[in-house]
Amino acid sequence: MVVVRGSRMPWTAIAIVLCTLLVLGAVGGGAAVVVKHRKPTRSVEAFCSTMKSEQKRILEQFESVSDEAKATGDEFAEMMLTAMGGVQAMGELQTYFAKLAKVAPAEIQTEAELVAEKIGESMKVPELSIEGIAGSMINGIALSGPLNTLNAYAKKNCGQGI
Repeated sequence: MVVVRGSRMPWTAIAIVLCTLLVLGAVGGGAAVVVKHRKPTRSVEAFCSTMKSEQKRILEQFESVSDEAKATGDEFAEMMLTAMGGVQAMGELQTYFAKLAKVAPAEIQTEAELVAEKIGESMKVPELSIEGIAGSMINGIALSGPLNTLNAYAKKNCGQGI
């Protein structure tokens, strides 16, 4: 029997205790992960709250970049920073609509998920060909209905548009 220094417990007993602690830790950690990653609530309140907080976040981010650009005192640097801020804000639209899709109530869930999926494609510069331009136009037309539905829903239930 091997004895750990300062302990009278044999190695096999220590191994069993350590394995038990690891299993309990894994189960406990797994339970904590399940609690933390539960599905978001789909409700009018969640939709409106997410919409307003995301709009505020994006606007603050854009204004911050704009203020930094003005502070340079250099017209060219201001123009470039403002343009980069605009591109960044457009990228944030993908995040915005993805978050709205996760909390959209059942009556607008399909439209919200469609917009979240397709909004990135509509912001890409089209290939300079008839197919590229036509594809971009079709994508824009396909999004107009769901966007109008989301906007009308937001105005009716949240007091402002998307």
